[in-house]
Amino acid sequence: MGPVHMTPEQAVEAQRILRVQTAIATHFGTFALADDSMAGPIERLNEALGKSNQPMDFRVLAEGESCCFTDGERSPCIKAAPHGSHGETAR
Repeated sequence: MGPVHMTPEQAVEAQRILRVQTAIATHFGTFALADDSMAGPIERLNEALGKSNQPMDFRVLAEGESCCFTDGERSPCIKAAPHGSHGETAR
């Protein structure tokens, strides 16, 4: 990780410090450019969340998946649907 990226552990700490209701992991697992494995960031994120002493809503979306947030209400994450079909609830 370079100076412009957060590690998974730093992301969990930032969510705690900033008291963010929901965090979303982004910019990972698309290209094998880092010094860790493709699954490494998610494994480390899950480990850091497991060590946290408070429950946290930290979303990890699949490629093409989205979440909607309106008026403080959270909808289920919806996977991108193939053309002409409806999305499916991911969680």
